[in-house]
Amino acid sequence: MSLNILKARRFTLREARNFSKNTPYIEVEICRGDDVQSFDQEILKNDEDLKITLQVLPTSFPPTRLDNSTVLGMGCLLIWYIFPRRWYEIGLFFDQRDVFLGHYINLIRPPTFEVAKWVVEDLYLDVWAPVVGPPMLLDENELDEAVTRGKLSVEEAVEVRELGHVLLTRAAKHHWPKPLQKWSPELVSQLRLQRDLVGTV
Repeated sequence: MSLNILKARRFTLREARNFSKNTPYIEVEICRGDDVQSFDQEILKNDEDLKITLQVLPTSFPPTRLDNSTVLGMGCLLIWYIFPRRWYEIGLFFDQRDVFLGHYINLIRPPTFEVAKWVVEDLYLDVWAPVVGPPMLLDENELDEAVTRGKLSVEEAVEVRELGHVLLTRAAKHHWPKPLQKWSPELVSQLRLQRDLVGTV
């Protein structure tokens, strides 16, 4: 891919950071054991079988290391693909300069979608697939600790770990769900246009 195309795509993604006063947001509540965090995310798509949101990490978000060379922090842009009946969601992560960092698979229970907020129960284990290097499982120790603290049963943890390895294998083969295969930086503006033309989210 030429340098000019890369620059154009990064400019297109920077434009995605421009929000209008009528931008529809939803509060997404992430429950991870006793830890509960809430984030405002822009709704790009809100269908029964697929929801897509855009999130820019706030100043309060602490720097979080994903691997030896990737740190997630304030100003990073995340595009979330949420599949209502699946036990995972997938994020496309971009740094503060809108450079693509990789795919992040968050293992969760199927979310609850309320009018004012969406509730996501995190199942501790994650898969990180960076642009450079092999994908990896994250937070296996936190999954073990959840069992020790009685937050998950042994049987539940086994199922979570099995799903994590399935998703890890898929990530290694770049087998992503069809909606992600269609991703491009231009998609954000296209989804906003479709959403605003319909007038509902």
